[in-house]
Amino acid sequence: MQKFTVQVLDAKHPATDHLESTWVWTDECYFFTNLNPAIHVLLAADITSLKDAKLQTAPGQKANGVFPLAWCQEFDGGRQFYTSLGHKIEHYSDPVFREHILGGIRWVLGEATSTSASVQQ
Repeated sequence: MQKFTVQVLDAKHPATDHLESTWVWTDECYFFTNLNPAIHVLLAADITSLKDAKLQTAPGQKANGVFPLAWCQEFDGGRQFYTSLGHKIEHYSDPVFREHILGGIRWVLGEATSTSASVQQ
C-alpha cells in the first residue's frame, strides 16, 4: 500500500471524465500478465512514482506501452469494465473513486457512453 500517480489515458470515458490528467492515489498497485490486447486502457500506473525493489525486473505485461490499472472493452455484444483500484474499505467513501466506479458501471449498462472513438470491439 503506497501513494502513487495514476495516469488518465482516456479523459472522455464515463469512468474517468471527472479526473485530471494525473491522479495521486494510495492503494496497492497491481501488475498483470496475460492481458487481452483488445482492452482499451483508461488508467495506467506511473511506475516512476512507485517505490518497489521488484520494479527492476519490469513486472507484469504492458498494454499499449503502459501498465494498466483500469480498462474496458466491448466484446461479443457486451461491455466489460475493470479497475484494479479500491483495496481499502475507505476507498468506497471517497467521492472521486466512487465516481470512477459509477462511471464504469453506467458505461457497462449503456447508460453512459464514451466519447472516445477508440473504445471498440
